[in-house]
Amino acid sequence: MNPDVLPWRQIAARNARRRRKAGMNLFSWMGARGISEADVRSEVWKLGARHRGEPLAGALEELKATDISAERAQLLRACVRNLRKG
Repeated sequence: MNPDVLPWRQIAARNARRRRKAGMNLFSWMGARGISEADVRSEVWKLGARHRGEPLAGALEELKATDISAERAQLLRACVRNLRKG
């Protein structure tokens, strides 16, 4: 067997590791149910409570974390858009 050609299972495993390492795939950033306006309002309220009345600064700070899930990042980005819009 040619050592430069990997069997398909090794290729699939390598691709799966890359997807996990990237932390995001097509379905993870879209979300299963999406983000509702109520979800965004609720999170803005919580951000304001956690960050002493500064929800926008708090959302931007929390987005910088490296251990954040894709769903949480999507919610925080929606909060940032909502706060900058209004």
